[in-house]
Amino acid sequence: MVMFQAFADDSGKGDPLIFVMAGFVSEASRWAEFSNEWKAVLETAPQIRYFKTKEAAALRGQFDLFDETTRRDKIDALLDVIHRNVDYGIVRAVDTRAYMECVNGKVSVTLDSPYFFVAVEFMKATLQRQYEIGKKGSVEFIFDEQHGESREIQVFWDQAMRPNVTAWMRRRMGQRPTWRDDVECVPLQAADLLAWTYRRMAEDWKAGKKFDETKIPKMMSPIRTIIDEMVVSVEGIREFVQRQMGARFETGRERSARHARRTPL
Repeated sequence: MVMFQAFADDSGKGDPLIFVMAGFVSEASRWAEFSNEWKAVLETAPQIRYFKTKEAAALRGQFDLFDETTRRDKIDALLDVIHRNVDYGIVRAVDTRAYMECVNGKVSVTLDSPYFFVAVEFMKATLQRQYEIGKKGSVEFIFDEQHGESREIQVFWDQAMRPNVTAWMRRRMGQRPTWRDDVECVPLQAADLLAWTYRRMAEDWKAGKKFDETKIPKMMSPIRTIIDEMVVSVEGIREFVQRQMGARFETGRERSARHARRTPL
């Protein structure tokens, strides 16, 4: 059976307005071709070693020798690689202020973070989309490397999601989620482009401003036709609180401490 991979990145840590998890889904075999094409674009003059959207937008880092025209050409070529190789994108975002008001301190510390919330929403939305479009293979989730919630999400996957979801969702759950370095894992660079762009769009919308599309050309047009996007509502956040109220999923660190307490001197 065909295996699928979903590569996701977050944007907005510390942002008081919105926190985003976004990425793309495709067959594992197509991601291999994607990576070859993406690297070829990176190596095309003017050459860059990796792609980060915030560096492109600010013309710094890997883009410090670019001008607006060469930046536009590079990003357009990368977007073409996305169009040719991915099945669809998923965006899940949460209003940070609403999250803090509805969730903060009301659920287990294991679950209490915007990152955990949108990561779980992203995985559920991807599995739901696979079911809706008739894709039966399992999905492997790969997130951009970060420090903090990765272990908690793996525990939640094993102890809460897998035993309790519907049968059709469980059949599509692959191995435990993993985290990779986006400099080395180029599909995560595409996820970074989607997450950063969507967060900036959402922030401008909340502030009543028009998104400056000139910095990230073409993102607003053809690529949006394959994006499933949603900012989780206050009602959705409250539902999450009710579902998880009192839930507690033991992390590896906590389990080790518990066993240490039981070990006789």
